[in-house]
Amino acid sequence: KRIAEIETQYRDYDTLTQKNSIINALKENLKAVSQSATEEAKKLEVLTSEISILKEKLSTISDTGAEKEKLLREKEQTENKILKAEELSSRLNTFSVMLIDLKKAQENYLEAEKVSARENDNYNSLNKAFLDCQAGILAENLSDGLPCPVCGSSVHPKKAKKPTKAPTEAELKEAKRITDFAAKHTAELSARASELMGKVSAEKKNLISVLFDL
Repeated sequence: KRIAEIETQYRDYDTLTQKNSIINALKENLKAVSQSATEEAKKLEVLTSEISILKEKLSTISDTGAEKEKLLREKEQTENKILKAEELSSRLNTFSVMLIDLKKAQENYLEAEKVSARENDNYNSLNKAFLDCQAGILAENLSDGLPCPVCGSSVHPKKAKKPTKAPTEAELKEAKRITDFAAKHTAELSARASELMGKVSAEKKNLISVLFDL
């Protein structure tokens, strides 16, 4: 019986020994964990510091983002102004050509008007000579006492003299055709110059409006 009791105590002792071994192992593990926890605490402190620094940088980055947006808007506005300036430059070149065309049209009109006036004077001169010639021919057939086929007078104190040189009816008609053509051409050039003047005036107003938008 005593032997049985001792054997039972041995088993308890073995169990105690095992548990002590486990406890010792746990203590070692706890010591290691504690040391690791200390190291992790230090790491956490470092990370906390780094997070604080990163937050400051993030704030700076946020400010930079706002500044970037501002710069982007200014860039867009500048690019729009550049586009408008380029468009204005192109339109100014076109306007310059329009002014040249207008000046040329006005010069053409003035030249045509001179030609038309000259041809008209020439026709009037030829027409007068032609009429004088007709009157002279008629006067040659007038006799005192006989009625004039035009006015009916039987007295002819001042008979028209036939000019030494007078145009033929064909020459007079040709002069009339040239005169009418010159007058028509002058009117067309006048209308063309007037049309260009209207376009130039309208474009000038548009350009002034564009300049105020820049």
